Amino acid sequence: MATFHRFALLGMLSASSALSSCARLNVTAANLNCPGLKHRNAASEEGCAAACCDDPSCTVYQWCAGGQGACDGATGTDPQCWAGDFGNCARGQQRKGWVGMGGSAATPAACPKLSLAWVPTWTQVNATSNPGVSKRGMEDGIVVRRADGGLTMLSAEMYGDPYAVAMQLGVFKSDDGLDWKRQRTIRRSAGTETGTDLHAAHWGPLLTKNPANDTWLLSYVGYKAAPSNASGFLGNFQGTIFARYATEAGDAGLDSDFGEAASAPAPAYDGDQALLAPDDFHLTGPWPHQCQGLQGTDSFAPYQLADGTWAALAGTSHEELPNPWVGKVGRWVVSVATAPELTGPWTRYNPGNRSCPADAPCSDIFPSGENPIVAARPDNPAAFHAVYDGGTNPGFGYACSEDGLDWAPGVGILYPAAKSVRTPFGLVPMTAAEVAAREADILAFGALNATQLHAPNTSMQWLFVTAHGKNETENWETFQTSIVQLSW
Repeated sequence: MATFHRFALLGMLSASSALSSCARLNVTAANLNCPGLKHRNAASEEGCAAACCDDPSCTVYQWCAGGQGACDGATGTDPQCWAGDFGNCARGQQRKGWVGMGGSAATPAACPKLSLAWVPTWTQVNATSNPGVSKRGMEDGIVVRRADGGLTMLSAEMYGDPYAVAMQLGVFKSDDGLDWKRQRTIRRSAGTETGTDLHAAHWGPLLTKNPANDTWLLSYVGYKAAPSNASGFLGNFQGTIFARYATEAGDAGLDSDFGEAASAPAPAYDGDQALLAPDDFHLTGPWPHQCQGLQGTDSFAPYQLADGTWAALAGTSHEELPNPWVGKVGRWVVSVATAPELTGPWTRYNPGNRSCPADAPCSDIFPSGENPIVAARPDNPAAFHAVYDGGTNPGFGYACSEDGLDWAPGVGILYPAAKSVRTPFGLVPMTAAEVAAREADILAFGALNATQLHAPNTSMQWLFVTAHGKNETENWETFQTSIVQLSW
């Protein structure tokens, strides 16, 4: 999904932060429009902050000192406190006069605790290290572990104009998680805005290894594109998930191709298989399904369940106008899909009525977020966790599931090293050699001491994100490596 759909930067640590009685409320909520908050009894901003902090489910409070016209949207003129879910706050919309703080809830019991352990002082892929390849940088994608111990990264690159339509997928390789070399380009989109080509734009690329044949599956979102009109945002619409296996098994598949040679001179995407398309899609509506909007299926993150079948988190965005789901579900939401095999057939998962998969409910993971990347949990390999775009800013979201079908609500994880985080590329467990190689950096960073670093019931993992840097001089989304610790 394109960058103009995301939130603007929030200022860190406002004057209100001194009033917050818990560390998790550490991002300003001043002047933000936060629908759905509930009134709390408090006589001061200090009391309002304390009321939120005393409630583990509360992730934002807003305080108005009172007076005629003092705060946009205030109920009456008395001082008042409102609190609730920070994830509902619309970062691009303002309600002037309000002060407050937001942040992350306590990690749900099902999840390990995730803590930032090290962030390098430099970005790993940027306009300087990757000259002439992409006009605006890279946005969503994934990093996977190779059998030879190295890492492969696949990213959507905004190589030219039209913005968010002229797209290509770039393949990178690294031996140590820090030094990344671009290998090749695959699946350059048609880049047209005719409104008819499902390969006008390519986003959301993922790599999933099927243990049944030891082969990697490439999947991505193909969109139609056209100038927006009264129907809604048409820059990327009717998203459909396409896929193809690598031509060779194992690492050789990552290093060779995904049907490019066999398809030439035609575009390789002409031979890709459609895995999941929108149901009952009509450009002008109606929009009867809560988790299927005008953008179509805008992300697809598959993972294998304990019984050998497959599930996926499938996203959408309600870009239609008018949006009939306002106030009922978020704008960016995900639902679960299932399949007997990785290549399908895929159907949306509606546990309340399996005969009507199109009406699959939205997941509880987040009220508004996108591009989750799912992996097995280190504390329980039969369970799952996911990182995703959303949750807090600057930062990302983190959520867990015991069975891959029912997901607990996620939490926001702050990532103060960036001005704004765009998209996580996943969590990848580190090898013992990688931890040893980075131990001095981790200890110097200061978040963990040696005892904590080597404590039992912990896992050190790579976290990869795209982000805008604090001191960037051009609008180029960079790729950043960091290390987190999961503990349980």
